[in-house]
Amino acid sequence: MTNNKQIIDIPIQHFLDNVCKHDDIVNKYKQNFDRMSTSHPKYRYNWRVNFFDKHRYMNWILYTFFEDCKNKKDNTLVQNDVFQKDFTVYDIGCYDSFLVSLLREAGIEAYGYDDNDWDEMFALLNTKNHVNTTHSDIDVCVVLNYAHNFTPDALFSFVERKCKKMPEVLFFDFDKSVSHIHQHLYYETEVIQKYGFKVVNFSDYSERELFIWQKK
Repeated sequence: MTNNKQIIDIPIQHFLDNVCKHDDIVNKYKQNFDRMSTSHPKYRYNWRVNFFDKHRYMNWILYTFFEDCKNKKDNTLVQNDVFQKDFTVYDIGCYDSFLVSLLREAGIEAYGYDDNDWDEMFALLNTKNHVNTTHSDIDVCVVLNYAHNFTPDALFSFVERKCKKMPEVLFFDFDKSVSHIHQHLYYETEVIQKYGFKVVNFSDYSERELFIWQKK
């Protein structure tokens, strides 16, 4: 197991406040819920459709972090020169693209990739031209609820291929209540030493833990 796990004390309310700041998107999302459920029946039963579900919290944590970086506020997750200037975010496994939409509304250049067919939601959130397209000069990559599909080496190769290069910073996470087939590999000492990422737990959020990697 890793010995570099860190506890970050960010109150849940800090990023839930960001939900209230974006009532317009949340309301549009909810208003179209039934229509989306009709065209995509599995959508209704998927936990990720709920903006306030704890599985969504990691998205709000990263959104809050990126917004703080853009506004030159102090942050506690990671220090990197890339956040001292304008930066571009690529969300791999962006699902319905709401994180991409929020970031773009905040003035942060953001793109996404997902292999599900959510064209209607991409259109609703004004991200249709920013999802599943090719982009270069990606500074930061986000891989939420998707890394469990890969071994560590395969994940980094996949990210490099999708971003056309390795980004400066990579964020990915795991559900702590589930043990996926590759998940244990990320806690092995040799893997941690090879990639040098840190593992972050949030003091009042027990659902998931965040891995952060920086280019050396």
